[in-house]
Amino acid sequence: MTTASVHDGAAPGGALVAQAVGYALNALPIGADADLRRSTPCREWDLGTLLCHVADSTSAVAEGLASGHVRLFRPRRLITGGDTVAGIRTGLAELLRLLPAPPTVTIGCCSLDGSELLLVAAIEVAVHAWDISVACGSPRQISAPLAVPLLELCPALVDSSGRAARFDPPLPVPPTTPAGDRLVAFLGRRP
Repeated sequence: MTTASVHDGAAPGGALVAQAVGYALNALPIGADADLRRSTPCREWDLGTLLCHVADSTSAVAEGLASGHVRLFRPRRLITGGDTVAGIRTGLAELLRLLPAPPTVTIGCCSLDGSELLLVAAIEVAVHAWDISVACGSPRQISAPLAVPLLELCPALVDSSGRAARFDPPLPVPPTTPAGDRLVAFLGRRP
């Protein structure tokens, strides 16, 4: 994947992260009393596992934005219930504070264009916020202004070589399906 393939026709990464964070903050409906054993659209993950993943990935992106480097082995905080949601909300606000991205971010010994980190973060934040809203019984569709550019970027960022380990195969949906539903279907979720 080249940086050009990710940026062709795309909105700036920082703007997409800001939109994704806004969507996520509105889509996190749970509190301390949530059943963390609820199933989610993420294969083999319950709500507790998904929330911990979102907290961890948000922390990793923040680390990359703040320092230009993401450690492969980072300490993970054990958080539960409402603490997880509060931690995610704090982490999302931190992402906005840390924008824009540095020109290059290293992850372990690999380098990544900082704008690519933002694009991956926007997809991660938006789609997992959708997953959480579905798991909590109050699904919130990802808006077209956010979903359309993410959907255009997904084929370059989610290629066949790494797809099987991270995502289910794309689900077919009619072309008239709203962009938010096409986005989650592309990533193997049933809208």
